[in-house]
Amino acid sequence: MGFPLWVRYANYPTHSPNYSVKWTAATCHGNLTLSVAAATYLKRYASMKNFRLKPEQIKPLVQGLGSCLATDRILVDGLKVGYCYREAPDNKNDSGWRFFSGDEEQEYIENPDNIGLYSVNTVANYDPQIVPLLSYPEGSAFERNKAGVFVRIAFQTPGEA
Repeated sequence: MGFPLWVRYANYPTHSPNYSVKWTAATCHGNLTLSVAAATYLKRYASMKNFRLKPEQIKPLVQGLGSCLATDRILVDGLKVGYCYREAPDNKNDSGWRFFSGDEEQEYIENPDNIGLYSVNTVANYDPQIVPLLSYPEGSAFERNKAGVFVRIAFQTPGEA
């Protein structure tokens, strides 16, 4: 899975197989926990993507929401969020939010190089219209309609569709 340039550091206890690692990017927004392998991958992978926004363009729109998953159709190609949902978080730093442009094929989504772990704030900078949705609980899902407005839709866990 790809990781963003905006991850600040990883910090695991030394007794864990994923012992303590610290890595700081030039500009960071939000703290996410990563394993040693993920932090190593981050250094290499972050320089490979051509993100639509530069780090200095990221402003503090939302704070303390943690991480989320988002596709490159949003962060690299610059499309707006077309579909998003919030599921149970994978860990204490995960918000549970998952963001898609809405035009991704299943094959695209299954390729881990096309999806990244990002600060929710980072994704909000790409599409500020998601900010009002971020307070909704787990089990919420939204789709942008033809008028460009988010509407709440029935939530289906991945694989139910």
